[in-house]
Amino acid sequence: MKIGNPEWFMTDYLLAFDEVTLTLGLDSVMSDPIIVKEILVQGPAAIYEMANGGSNLDLLLNNIKSYTGGGGNTDDSAGSGPKLVIEDIYVNDGQVSINHSLLKGKTLVLHYRIFI
Repeated sequence: MKIGNPEWFMTDYLLAFDEVTLTLGLDSVMSDPIIVKEILVQGPAAIYEMANGGSNLDLLLNNIKSYTGGGGNTDDSAGSGPKLVIEDIYVNDGQVSINHSLLKGKTLVLHYRIFI
């Protein structure tokens, strides 16, 4: 899965994932709390890029805010649904790249692995 950039950005995408797997406790799906046994995110990649006075991440966040109404929660029933318990989260082979004019054509790359 990839989340692309607007055409004026030079990089191919903002976010990409090789695989995202969710393992549920089937006996908890209709109960409270719902148990998520494991979340595995394999090969996530993010490219942070600056262009036209802003970043691709800023543009994505502004688009999400405008689509969802700004992020303020006015629904009194929010939070009244079942709780969610996540037992394990694994993020393997992650990579964050930074593309900025201050780097003079070079890209800064950070590789990471997270176990929670």
